[in-house]
Amino acid sequence: MTSTGMTIGSLETFESDDKLFSKHILKEGHGDLTANEGSVCLVHIIMVGDEEASILADKDLGSYRLKEEVEIVVGEGDSLLSELFDKVVITMKEGENAYIKTRVDANCNKVDEITGQKLALKFNIQLKSVSRAADITDLEPDEKLDRAEQHKEKGTAIYQMNNIEFGLRRFRKAIQYLESIQSPSGLSSSMIARRDTLSCHCNLNLAAGYLKQEKYEKVIEHCNAALRLEPKNVKGLFRRGQAYAKMHKYDEAKSDILLARELDGENKAVISLLKTIDTSIKKEREMYQKMFSH
Repeated sequence: MTSTGMTIGSLETFESDDKLFSKHILKEGHGDLTANEGSVCLVHIIMVGDEEASILADKDLGSYRLKEEVEIVVGEGDSLLSELFDKVVITMKEGENAYIKTRVDANCNKVDEITGQKLALKFNIQLKSVSRAADITDLEPDEKLDRAEQHKEKGTAIYQMNNIEFGLRRFRKAIQYLESIQSPSGLSSSMIARRDTLSCHCNLNLAAGYLKQEKYEKVIEHCNAALRLEPKNVKGLFRRGQAYAKMHKYDEAKSDILLARELDGENKAVISLLKTIDTSIKKEREMYQKMFSH
């Protein structure tokens, strides 16, 4: 978080790096303890300037609630507003009370600085207590695997509810835990297998989400990661083939889909995509023939 240089009274107003909110400390906290990912915190939040708290649904608030003290776990929110609250909380000290002006409206959409002034939500947040979680570097490999699996399962659940962006964030968090398990020398064969299986699944899920978002380079990146672990994974080959086809890289696409068909000859989606690619290759050749026949 960076200072804007503005002051109200004796305390500065800060703006988050992503410009999603500004924070003015109304009452300073005490000590040096701050929250991190996984911290259990007791918070109290009220909306400022609008008493219609009911306009915000529970799903928008995550585990946070308005007008009541509530215990939350930092990083467990799967909405724009709950993520914003998490970002605020990790900047606070125990006992701190802060005024937060967001760039989020009542529909939980981002608003711009000028036209969104009247629409932006505002809150007072008090951080009553913090129970800090272990940092990722302090966790044992089995604990990292458990956390990765939890994020993967929650990501899958919210992805299936069409919350694509926050599903992808869960999968990325899972991979962070998996990638922090550096040395296999202290791991049992079953733990290595579990780590690699989780990593493959998370990368395939990321590829599926990025396909929906039409981010084809990222699809290929995550399919590559999955296929390094499981070279004959049909989903990885199929999704990478889809991305290559969307990028008009038909030779690469056909290579992947032919191998996928070889591995799963009854897969209707694979067979259908191969026909589509062949049709696209034929049309492209005909187009080039017409271009150079004159």
